[in-house]
Amino acid sequence: MRELDRLNELVTAQGGRHELEGEALFLKGDLLLLLDGAQTAEAEECFRSAIEIAQRQGAKTRELAYTSRPARLLVRQGHRQEARVILADIYNWFTEGFDTADLKEAKALLDELSSDPAICAPARGRKLRNLKSRQPQRIGPTGK
Repeated sequence: MRELDRLNELVTAQGGRHELEGEALFLKGDLLLLLDGAQTAEAEECFRSAIEIAQRQGAKTRELAYTSRPARLLVRQGHRQEARVILADIYNWFTEGFDTADLKEAKALLDELSSDPAICAPARGRKLRNLKSRQPQRIGPTGK
């Protein structure tokens, strides 16, 4: 857990250096999942914060990379439709660069999810689990 303590220090030390804050939060979410799989709610919050920072910065490539991880987490939790929706929202923004690693990874996951007939139907009013009782928001892109 020493790694997680160090990342917490990095996140709090950013103090206005937002270009690194999103990456630090994303890495913290990854570490939480790797070190203690039971901390998914905290990891999801880290991912959501990283996504919001990327959106404020207009950093679409980072936003895509940060959205891919929670999408995979949703797949593991059985929420394949939600995973497809949040990933497709940001992936469909791109018009070039489809040979980059992030876009290839997102496309592969979208293809996998789109080939599943059980999730191709519209979602039936389910909200993302990780948002619990807070205001309705999405873990992925807001469409701004």
